[in-house]
Amino acid sequence: MNEEQTTSPLGNYIRQKRETLNLELKEVSDRTPIRVHILDILEAGDFEALPSYVHAHGFLAQYSKVLGLNFENDVKPRFDEECCKETFGVSGLDETEKSEPLNQSDFE
Repeated sequence: MNEEQTTSPLGNYIRQKRETLNLELKEVSDRTPIRVHILDILEAGDFEALPSYVHAHGFLAQYSKVLGLNFENDVKPRFDEECCKETFGVSGLDETEKSEPLNQSDFE
């Protein structure tokens, strides 16, 4: 991935933060268990290229820490705005499919 801006506001945000800190992707990769090609995907905002929503969420949380960002306040709201669980095939039930809450008797 080149260093140009992407169409992803979150991708641009984390790339710009990394560049401000004068960090190369390899340096970030060395400080985390995240491979460079995954960091490229995150900076491109190509979250659906990752195996799951949970993977994207976890990688961003780890990346945020290296960048000195507060994941819950600085990154997660942007991620939630750009990406949804449905992107990864994790959809919720619609209103007609919801069941009644389980009771103890359901397990007896």
